[in-house]
Amino acid sequence: MRITQNFTNRSYLRNNNKVLTSYNKSMEKIWSQKDYFRASDDSINSSKAMTVRKNLRDLEMYDDNLKTADGVFKAAEDNLYSIANNIYLNIQNKLETACNGTYNREELSIIAEELEQYAGITIETLNSDYAERRLFGGTNNSSPAFATEVENGRTYVTYNGIRVDDMVRNEDGELCYYTRIDKAEYDAADPATVLRRGIPDGEIKLEDIEGGKTAEEQYNELAAADPDSVYSETDSEGNVTYYQKQYNYYRNETPGVPASKPVYVDIGIGIKYDNDGNIDPQTALDVGLNGAEITGFGTDEDAKNNEFYSNNFVQLIFDAAAALKEGDTERANATLDRLNNANTGILTEITTLGSKQNSIEFYLSKNKEYKASLQSRQNDVEGCDMNEEIINMNSTEAAYNAALQLSSKVLPRSIFDFI
Repeated sequence: MRITQNFTNRSYLRNNNKVLTSYNKSMEKIWSQKDYFRASDDSINSSKAMTVRKNLRDLEMYDDNLKTADGVFKAAEDNLYSIANNIYLNIQNKLETACNGTYNREELSIIAEELEQYAGITIETLNSDYAERRLFGGTNNSSPAFATEVENGRTYVTYNGIRVDDMVRNEDGELCYYTRIDKAEYDAADPATVLRRGIPDGEIKLEDIEGGKTAEEQYNELAAADPDSVYSETDSEGNVTYYQKQYNYYRNETPGVPASKPVYVDIGIGIKYDNDGNIDPQTALDVGLNGAEITGFGTDEDAKNNEFYSNNFVQLIFDAAAALKEGDTERANATLDRLNNANTGILTEITTLGSKQNSIEFYLSKNKEYKASLQSRQNDVEGCDMNEEIINMNSTEAAYNAALQLSSKVLPRSIFDFI
């Protein structure tokens, strides 16, 4: 009798625990809305769920990259807009006033000092940062990209340590620069390994040497040795002025400008690489903004005046100020024309940034739709059928309550039942 009763008791308790476990599992599924909690419960759907979850995590990363890039582009656009539509207009007004008015050297010097202040403000604006990132420094995020240095009384603008006037673009489209050397090194080097380039204000007026050669004689000697090194101007009265061009000397090699490589981020369109391991620019978003390319670099020669002018917005402001201090309103006016071209380049970059922001909005919208699709797929492979599970829980609850009522008949009520 006791053996039979013990067997009945154990069987009842075991079945009762099974019903209770099933009931708790149903409640947990309903609470979590998941159909299983371990991969071993459903290996096939678990494998599918892992793929979906990875896609969702990647999508979050893509959205973070896009939002960060959008913030960088908006901040950059605001700063460039301030330069192109506020600073430039003030500079233009100052220069037009100086060049078209009748000001003496002292008054022109006052205007020049104001221009230098605007140049300083422009550099500060270009060196601004966003979320601990230098906006226009390229890959340089540790120090201000734009700075100035003074040589022989002239102010030179540098970008990541390289003068903007020394920069060129090589055949591959990369931003490079010429390394300066002195004339002694230039003269001693193999002509194929060095070169010379003219500079702004790069001429010397030839004067008669007391007790020596006249300006014309010096001109003829220099022209015989190197015709490109001299030129002359004749005024309305027939007076001839002779000039010798001045040059900077360089090695004939062009290393890349520091921190000028693109900064690509993955936005979910599938990054691809070429045979050399370089990222295909069509498959990622470049968030690196090169300040030298935006504000201009290198120099151009004015064939009419035989002079060289910078292409950089900030350098042109300093050059215009230097011209005004010397009373050379003609050169300052020529600088104003080139400032307009440099400002056009900045406005073009603003337009480009606007296009990039529109692209970002498109990708964010596309990712939002894709995320909804992934979440629906995740529910298919991970989620439980709520209606079915509620019915199952209610059925299990009813079975459990019935089992509890049955316990009074199955389990002994006291020890005296065995006596």
